[in-house]
Amino acid sequence: MQVIYIAGPYNTYPKGYDRHHGIQRNIVEASQIAAECWKKGWAVICPHTNTGGFHNLGLDEEIFVRGCIEMVRRCDAILMMDGWTRSAGAMKEHDEASLRGKKIFYYNRHGIPDPEEQ
Repeated sequence: MQVIYIAGPYNTYPKGYDRHHGIQRNIVEASQIAAECWKKGWAVICPHTNTGGFHNLGLDEEIFVRGCIEMVRRCDAILMMDGWTRSAGAMKEHDEASLRGKKIFYYNRHGIPDPEEQ
């Protein structure tokens, strides 16, 4: 089974949202995309749901960045959510995936790719 990593904004969100609701919006959106990927046959790494709410624990954000980069290294592909370019973390994840020769998909253009066709 192929593993796909969901990358997108967590701490950055569209105008009109306060921080709490903006982050919750991003978590819900990532979760919905992750569910679609599972339905397509991918094993999914979704950091939004893995660490959702951890921003309130007072941990250094760098620990999450390093951990997410490590997860990108271990996956087969990465799926970039809409708005990923607003996120410094997602841009680092994209760069790491590109550097490692991972398959990169863009949700807004491609929807969910079929893992068997990759």
